[in-house]
Formats: sequence, structure tokens, C-alpha cells
Amino acid sequence: FSSNTISVMKIDAEIAKYIINHFTDKRIPVLVIYDRMLINSIYKGDLKTVMQTACREIPLGLFN
Repeated sequence: FSSNTISVMKIDAEIAKYIINHFTDKRIPVLVIYDRMLINSIYKGDLKTVMQTACREIPLGLFN
């Protein structure tokens, strides 16, 4: 593993944590399997919005 690989993995984990916390705070179950999020289909639009927000809010330079 190079340091870049570890940084990308850390960013991915932070994005997943952001999404999980968002939905569990609303008492909506979400299951993460590798790079997939499983959630009730009625929340599909919400999931997409939260994923986009997470990608904007997680500072990429933080893990260099």
C-alpha cells in the first residue's frame, strides 16, 4: 500500500461515515457493502443528494 492508496481509502471511509451518520440520525437503516450503499428505494434521491454533499464537504487535502 502506498500512502496515496491509504489516503484514498481514508477519504472513502469518511464519505461512507458521513452518509451512514446522516441516515442513522434520521433512524433510516443503511447497509454498506464495500463501495455500495443499500437503502430502501424510497430514499434513493436522498441518498444521491447526501452522497454529493459528502463528496463536497470531506476535504480531500486533509489526508495527504
